[in-house]
Amino acid sequence: MQEQLRKAVAALIAKGMTMGDTGQFVVLSIDPQTDNSKHAYGPFGGPEATVVADQLRRNLDADDLSDVRVEVVPWMTWSG
Repeated sequence: MQEQLRKAVAALIAKGMTMGDTGQFVVLSIDPQTDNSKHAYGPFGGPEATVVADQLRRNLDADDLSDVRVEVVPWMTWSG
């Protein structure tokens, strides 16, 4: 998945696209078997994103889904 993302970003940059930092974040839940994101929440400011991620982690653990990864990633915009 990481390699696919790198290739996609490289292709967009090659087309003259630029990536902008919005100062916001998205919380992702990632399936451990496919390594794909099943749900995305946000965007949120940094502190709020960490609170949402923590609550999501607690909910997943309570449902015996401790193998699902929870990640906070930057929310990016594209322009070109």
